[in-house]
Amino acid sequence: MSVRLEMLQVARLAPKILGASADLVRLFLSRQQNGDGGFKDRTGKSDLYYTVFGIEGLLALQAPLPIPQLEGYLGQFGVGDTLDLVHLCCLARCRAAIVGKEMAGIPASWKQELLARIEEFRSRDGG
Repeated sequence: MSVRLEMLQVARLAPKILGASADLVRLFLSRQQNGDGGFKDRTGKSDLYYTVFGIEGLLALQAPLPIPQLEGYLGQFGVGDTLDLVHLCCLARCRAAIVGKEMAGIPASWKQELLARIEEFRSRDGG
């Protein structure tokens, strides 16, 4: 079992634990999404890092994901040619979250390019 899958299984208890407050949390998360599809950072601008938390939070609450808006936002990054490692990993996590763990539906070439881009950050000692 992956760490992500285990985290989601535990997080899916959130609606039961939150009870009546679950709807308020869903509403809060939904309000954090900007018109371009990304989720707001501390300054209100869309950011991949915060978008991961928005997506994962909605998934944990078993709320529907706004897929068309998210696709529009994520699409602007392509394979992350201009992203640092943190945001590149966030792009991969966002994509995986909205299309499934195997990233089904995403062209193999995109996945290969993304992997190659991530590999560019590998250090000389293999880390």
